[in-house]
Amino acid sequence: MPDLLSKLFAGVVGVLLLLLGIEKGRTKKQKQVIEEQKQKITTAQKQAQVNKTAVQAIQKAAVRDDTIQKEQKREEAEINETKATSETIAVANDVVSRFNTRHQLPEHEGDTGTN
Repeated sequence: MPDLLSKLFAGVVGVLLLLLGIEKGRTKKQKQVIEEQKQKITTAQKQAQVNKTAVQAIQKAAVRDDTIQKEQKREEAEINETKATSETIAVANDVVSRFNTRHQLPEHEGDTGTN
């Protein structure tokens, strides 16, 4: 009988060691999964930071672009105004020139141009 009890005890201990080994393997796999998930989280956080930085850079560029476009429109308006003024002056000079050629005053002899 003691042989049977010792064999039974050895069998129970063997089964417990087998279960312990299986549980140890599961724990090892779970640790690997947890480590992989930590790495994924770290990568996702870095990617989110990169995306945030990219969005900020795009927003700053958009603001600068908007400012540049407003400045360009203002300068174009000034250039158009200047062109219009130059054209107006040119037309006025042309009108005066044509008037002067049509209505030249007769020259007086002996006129020195002083009063």
